[in-house]
Amino acid sequence: MFDWIGFNRTFPFGDLSDGDRRYRARVLEEAGKLQGEEKAALLDLLDLQWRCFLEQARMLHERRLAPDLHITMVNAAGRLQANDELRAQLGLRTHA
Repeated sequence: MFDWIGFNRTFPFGDLSDGDRRYRARVLEEAGKLQGEEKAALLDLLDLQWRCFLEQARMLHERRLAPDLHITMVNAAGRLQANDELRAQLGLRTHA
């Protein structure tokens, strides 16, 4: 059973330490514990998390508080792309 309350422990905010392949494997592993709409909810939470992270990074970059965030932002945007691909792989509706 997936620990919804502990979502942020399973997928820590802004954690890019896993490479793309490992990230995808972890998402699929956790999604395998879920049914239908729960899988969609997991991907929705991950999308929201990465969008928030990107917005924070963009703000810090624009205000020159953290100027070297370009690669981090590219990698985080890649997580959103990975999520869309995982949605398709899991037979879920993808974002248009």
